[in-house]
Amino acid sequence: MSVPLRLDCTSRESTEQSLLAAFGCSVDNLWKFVRDPAHAAHSEEHGLHHLEFEPWFFKRACETLGMPRLPTELCLFHGTRVPEGTTCRRNLAARSFAAKASECHARDS
Repeated sequence: MSVPLRLDCTSRESTEQSLLAAFGCSVDNLWKFVRDPAHAAHSEEHGLHHLEFEPWFFKRACETLGMPRLPTELCLFHGTRVPEGTTCRRNLAARSFAAKASECHARDS
């Protein structure tokens, strides 16, 4: 049985800790990736809108930091949570990044 992972984006600190736990990387590697100027350059070059940028950014994060563990609980910046006993896919279907990035297969399979 895997250890539960809460993706908590309610503050900068909780977001950092959640990403470190998910990717299992060092603080230095996480911030090196986040601050990479190639991300903004790619967005500007391709004129990507927010929803088009997120899948590209996630793929790049996986290539750089490794595949993350999937969260078992989500707490987004505005406090939205996935209710216990429901699936990520059902509750986050409108958020294409969440649906595409993880497919929530850990909870839905």
